Amino acid sequence: MENLIFLGYETIASFLGFLVGVAAVRAVCGPISYKPKYYMFLLAFGVYLAGVFHFTGAGTLYDGLLYGILPSSKQLNLIPVIGAFLNPLTPISGPLSLLQWLYTSLVGAVLNIILFIPFGFFLPVLWKKQPSFRQVAMLSLLFSLGIELSQLLNNRNTDVNDLILNTFGGAAGFWIFQKLCSHSRLCQRFFSLSSRSPSYPLILVAAAFLGRFFLYNEFGLAKAFYM
Repeated sequence: MENLIFLGYETIASFLGFLVGVAAVRAVCGPISYKPKYYMFLLAFGVYLAGVFHFTGAGTLYDGLLYGILPSSKQLNLIPVIGAFLNPLTPISGPLSLLQWLYTSLVGAVLNIILFIPFGFFLPVLWKKQPSFRQVAMLSLLFSLGIELSQLLNNRNTDVNDLILNTFGGAAGFWIFQKLCSHSRLCQRFFSLSSRSPSYPLILVAAAFLGRFFLYNEFGLAKAFYM
């Protein structure tokens, strides 16, 4: 029950920020007449963003206040692939532990890719003009970079490999979307849901992130439960 309360609190914090982003875009651009299915996908996108922040453990303001703003150098890996071997926190002491580390790293890599596939799939739904691979990859990179940097506030590892894999996942999601919809008129009509600006998805991502960043105080809620 307590876990559900924490999860609900975290989701609401992200989603409130997401709704502020939607309201801000509407205030600037004016009311936009969308089909009901667009709002269905918009809602799904907001829930998806909350899920990404939860599973990646994105940092918050309160994490920074608890652990300190200045990160440890041990939290950073800026060298692709090989940098993980040089990480002093990597417990490799023999062939068995190496195999275990490789297996764990492989599973983690696959999960990093899978986690961002929906992001690449959502973008052409939310975008008025279908984006290019380069644009999708750039937005995926920025999304992942924001999460990775925020993890410096909560003692999690910030890894360039995660950044690469997340970006690849976003591009893969867009490729899947194109393969599913490029030759289907029904699919094209179903996904012809337009937004005003290519910056719209980025605004929504930033708003959801900031909502969680400023509103989600996990330790404050924990004190209310256990003290």
